[in-house]
Amino acid sequence: MAETVMTEERELPVHMRRNAFDPVPELSEIRDGTGLRRLDKTPFGAPVWLVTRYADVREVLGDPQRFSNERVAEKRRPEDLPEMTEEELAKARAGNLLGLDPPAHTRMRRFLTPEFTVRRMKRLEPRIREIVAEHLDAMEQKGPPADLVPDFALPVPSLVICELLGVPYDDRGDFQHRSTTMLDLRVPVKERIRLSRESRAYMADLVAGARPTRARTCSGCSCASTATTSPPTS
Repeated sequence: MAETVMTEERELPVHMRRNAFDPVPELSEIRDGTGLRRLDKTPFGAPVWLVTRYADVREVLGDPQRFSNERVAEKRRPEDLPEMTEEELAKARAGNLLGLDPPAHTRMRRFLTPEFTVRRMKRLEPRIREIVAEHLDAMEQKGPPADLVPDFALPVPSLVICELLGVPYDDRGDFQHRSTTMLDLRVPVKERIRLSRESRAYMADLVAGARPTRARTCSGCSCASTATTSPPTS
């Protein structure tokens, strides 16, 4: 059962604000000026540097020695959160591409690449079409006005991820709730971190339970039994 999570009003950082579908003018002013700005208040609770120019972004992303994902993980910890042990930090980074540098990052990408081939995505396409059609139909039946984000943009990718990961149908409501809440920047950082840990624990249990079946059926890490992942039929 999904819990009700309290949210709080907070201003989005400048790079996430929009003027209709366009970035706010302030972002262009930063790019055309120094190109850099320190953001002391972020949705993740730690100060960061905003890099706005293409060449600078490429330099940052391409130089893990100076701009490491791994070494700054502890520095990004919000001040109001408790200290984490090395074991806890290692567990939080394990398998997280955003927290890895090469060669670990490269190795993980190579491991995941076979799961996103054109042929595998083609096999998934009919189910994706069903998910999209179901949500478009639901929006039409509800009538105007419709909010595209909660009614379509958030649930559709979440359900496709469920298909990729083999999340059982009965668990998908909770899975979607956790995923959506972790992306909601109005939710306090502590709560999003708690849900992140809860999600990792769930996925660890899902992988542990899938291993015997996978060994008997196929070698792909996203394969799952239709009996446990497909929606019930009437």
